[in-house]
Amino acid sequence: MSKRYAHPSTMPVNTREDITAHYGSFRMQLFEIGQESATICELIRNVFATLFNSSVISFFLFTSTILAAIMCYVGLVYVNKCPAIPEIPLYLLVGGSVGLLQISLLMMRHRREQHEDIDDDTRENITTTDSNLC
Repeated sequence: MSKRYAHPSTMPVNTREDITAHYGSFRMQLFEIGQESATICELIRNVFATLFNSSVISFFLFTSTILAAIMCYVGLVYVNKCPAIPEIPLYLLVGGSVGLLQISLLMMRHRREQHEDIDDDTRENITTTDSNLC
């Protein structure tokens, strides 16, 4: 069994190299964010950015998409068939449609940010390569 250490500085010297092997863990990412953030606002922004890239958020988005699609379906099927309150299917249809629109806009924004990061890295590599040629 391996020991768990609260802080990398309290680890024995021979296990500090092992920290890079576990960097993909969410806990280590949060630890790094805490070390690198200068202000509380920067910390909160970085934590949310990390959360958005995690599998927890992916699961949440997938579940929200399914729920919104089911709302649309039920609203369409029972449009004029609700004996109690006839507006309920309309509410389901509108709510599901707005939910799907919000989720798709959120995913498009995330994808655009990822492409901008890739483009920035590509431009940086091209600039570095061009300056090395001179």
